[in-house]
Amino acid sequence: MKIYDVVIVGAGPAGSALAVHLATAGYRVALLERNRFPRDKVCGDLVSARALGLLDELGCLEPVLAVLRVPIREARVFLNGRLFSAGSMPLVPGLPSHGHAVPRFLLDEIIFRRAAQAGADTVEDCRVTGFEYSSAGVVVSAIIGERPARLEGRLIVGADGAQSIVAKTARLEMRDARYLLPAVRAYVHGLSLDHAVLCFEEDFFPGYGWIFPLTDSVANIGVGMVQETMHRHGLVLKDFYRRLEAFVHRLADERGTQIRIEKSAGWIIKAYGAGRRNYFERGLLIGEAGCFVDPLTGEGIPLALATARLARQAIETAFARGDFGAASLSCFDELWRAAYEADLRVSDLVVASARNRHLLPLWMHALRVMALTAATDQDYALTLGGIMAGLVPAREGLSARILLKSLLHGPGFWMEAFGVPKDPPLASIAAMTAGGARLAEGQAELWRGVAADPAWSTRWMLELLGKEFRLARALQPRLGGATRNTRTPERIETPTQPQCCNGTAPARHPGPRRAAVLGATGHIGNAVVRELLSRGWDVTAVSRQAEPPANLAGLPVKFVRGGEHDQAGAFAAWIAGHDLVVDAAAPYPIDLFPKEEGGRKSLLDRVEARTRTLLTAFSRHGARLVYVGSFVTTPRSGDRLEGARSRALRRIHPYFAVKQLIVRRINAETQAGLESIIVNPT
Repeated sequence: MKIYDVVIVGAGPAGSALAVHLATAGYRVALLERNRFPRDKVCGDLVSARALGLLDELGCLEPVLAVLRVPIREARVFLNGRLFSAGSMPLVPGLPSHGHAVPRFLLDEIIFRRAAQAGADTVEDCRVTGFEYSSAGVVVSAIIGERPARLEGRLIVGADGAQSIVAKTARLEMRDARYLLPAVRAYVHGLSLDHAVLCFEEDFFPGYGWIFPLTDSVANIGVGMVQETMHRHGLVLKDFYRRLEAFVHRLADERGTQIRIEKSAGWIIKAYGAGRRNYFERGLLIGEAGCFVDPLTGEGIPLALATARLARQAIETAFARGDFGAASLSCFDELWRAAYEADLRVSDLVVASARNRHLLPLWMHALRVMALTAATDQDYALTLGGIMAGLVPAREGLSARILLKSLLHGPGFWMEAFGVPKDPPLASIAAMTAGGARLAEGQAELWRGVAADPAWSTRWMLELLGKEFRLARALQPRLGGATRNTRTPERIETPTQPQCCNGTAPARHPGPRRAAVLGATGHIGNAVVRELLSRGWDVTAVSRQAEPPANLAGLPVKFVRGGEHDQAGAFAAWIAGHDLVVDAAAPYPIDLFPKEEGGRKSLLDRVEARTRTLLTAFSRHGARLVYVGSFVTTPRSGDRLEGARSRALRRIHPYFAVKQLIVRRINAETQAGLESIIVNPT
């Protein structure tokens, strides 16, 4: 029997993408598909700009674009059948300026054929019935056509969707109604749209409907809702779908066109549920088999492609170690959590809040406030639209900038938001009274819900508190591996032999792929370390802390204590042998607020000396520099209030002067030939 390196069950976007990655890298891969291509998959079909970028990595973008006709650059939101808001998709550097709706019978086959072209053994009409462990790894039982078959591999990957047999066999199947999203989809012919449509109905909230144009006369329409909400409140998904059909007919009548709606099809989406484990002995779960679906938008294709890429890294690490146990494969957990957990937790928290329909009055009011704010603030509109389109991290919705923009409005705005007739002399009083009445109505409805079902309400409130706490932790620099590996790495005073923070030797990668990160334990520096590791770099983590902190635990990095930044020869020692150096350090005392000019001058002199030493070391060793700058190095707004605030901050804290001094020096050296990039993370 041929022994494969990896047997992948399921040839949707996740499974086929992983097969492309691994086969291209020389692994022996079997890719098993239950049906024969072309085959349909019930889905919303939306492929965002981010997903198009991931398809490009696979070499699949060109054939996908060859079958597409309608770029989706705008979206319109309707509430109770009335236009609520409209806006454009934000532009993200490095990504297409639009998304597309791609029928899955086309998309899935394109990636599947690419996997075969890359060298994977592809098997269609192969129904997997389970797997068991063997001396070599795993043996997969299947029926190919009508004949029983067995395939052996060192690893198995479940990419077989919501009804994953791999997840069931590994006892990792998710059945929690809070994360199950029943959905109904159909295709409508004769409807011409050049934008996406999202539909909310108060009667079926927090469910939503969609219309995504595929061609100039065909669109995908559908609705979805959380299963728990449907069961608790007696909501019927088919009723919601019929409401959407009536809305689609109305749109067609407004355009004077005749439409035909195909027979609808239903399916279950399994969305992200916090705390899940997607690795096990000799195996991983990716895509929807691992519940990698955004619970807020129901979008799964980008996460399917992204988790395939992360699974490739985890599998390569396992083969480099020669260890395929659950503990070794847990690095997949670290990778996806570092990349996506914070944003998925934000989406999960929003959906969890909305599951309580007794909060409906407050949600309706919140949606109106957001729509009115977006109508007058383009940045706000692009941020919220980008979150729904999967282009902007969901955590941006909780940023101080967005929250303040939602709240800081004048009396006229609040009168419109609360539906109060404008009367200038009484504007403030009327708005405040209406606002208070609406909030009181929402609070009263919430407590009526608590009284009606105290047991469920108590569980829901405790669940919400737990999700808020875990979200707060996820938004901090992750404690990589701390839950499974609390070993503190050995301190290294000078950059000598690499020592991994999990006690193993770091995997070597072909070619010059070594990076040093100065300030590796800070918020941005630590995120940079993790991104470099996820892309296959050997990383030296430099920090002025005496011992490696918890947020480096479990990471395969070499830790070097930086000490004072102006230490003679330190920069040269750190930079030597590295192709890239990321300077994310903070060469100033955070708590220093010098009152005398002499104190500030002394600090700037030290920073000047440090920068000069750093740049001299770069010129000697020929490394490339990435400097983490700041918003203070970009042109400022002409707004007077903003200008006054900026000037006050510059006088109070030395951070601003330090950043500007360093950037000026780097710009000068770049003109003289230094290879550098200045990154402004804001």
